[in-house]
Amino acid sequence: MKIRSKSLAVICLAVVGLAFAISQTNAFAGHGGYGKDGWHLKKMMAVVGLSDEQKAEVKDILTQNRTLLEPILKQLVTERRALRNLIQSGSSDETAIRTQAASVAKLQADLAVERAKVYQAILPVLNPDQIQKLKDSQEERDRKVDNFLSRIGERLK
Repeated sequence: MKIRSKSLAVICLAVVGLAFAISQTNAFAGHGGYGKDGWHLKKMMAVVGLSDEQKAEVKDILTQNRTLLEPILKQLVTERRALRNLIQSGSSDETAIRTQAASVAKLQADLAVERAKVYQAILPVLNPDQIQKLKDSQEERDRKVDNFLSRIGERLK
């Protein structure tokens, strides 16, 4: 029974980690994309088939918004680490954890608003076919995550 509990705990942590990683993925993050040399942004540009002119316009929009997004992203990382430290401290101070979680949630909301502004600034650069490709790409990522979570759920049964 102990092995099953440990396995369940490991799987749950893996799911939480994956959910966190997925929540951080955003084609219009405003800082060149995630990964080495803006890998995510480059992938998005390839998926929708941006022309060189469109790429330059998108990069310009992202550069203009970098100063707004970077401080929020840095603060979010700091607050998430503080929350993780509280959770892993062994303390059961629910009030402190809820307060820290609320701080993280506020920053996530602020970041979501700023990302929406960046997204709205980029949309006019894209043609309708490219916008559809972007939506299709997101739906495909959603399906992959759903399939992964479904497989995890089946293993827990």
